[in-house]
Amino acid sequence: AIGVTGQFAAVDELLTGRENLQLMADLKRVKGADQLVAGLLERFELTDSAQKVAKTYSGGMRRKLDLAMTLVGAPRIIFLDEPTTGLDPRSRRAMWDIDRGLVAEIPAEAHAAPMRTLMGLANSRDVPAVGDEAADVDSWDDLARLRRPDESTDERT
Repeated sequence: AIGVTGQFAAVDELLTGRENLQLMADLKRVKGADQLVAGLLERFELTDSAQKVAKTYSGGMRRKLDLAMTLVGAPRIIFLDEPTTGLDPRSRRAMWDIDRGLVAEIPAEAHAAPMRTLMGLANSRDVPAVGDEAADVDSWDDLARLRRPDESTDERT
């Protein structure tokens, strides 16, 4: 599965935070959805606001909810496009902390195979905030060539 978080939060503002996550879980037919939703709300520090409609959330809270929705279904690849766009400096630092956690923790928690996080950034100085690998990608061909050093270059092996 592939998860995508766009440049702007894609949450349903008429639903609560919990309902947004539940909707994603229902669409992806996730078993144990209630437990997953509760866990994501806790992980992203949204438990206290879970019953509030998303239109009342701050920009940082919407971005957190959007990222949590991306993780429903345990995707092996996550595309994050400008994950801190429109955030104030405090929320921006908090989002980088969450993104660092994704890079470090999710593969061990939820996946038999490593998860890959690909991030679109307008400002290259943000790269060290998240990980130690960076590449300029101008086309899908460049993206297809990205591999970890331990990955085989032959898809058939």
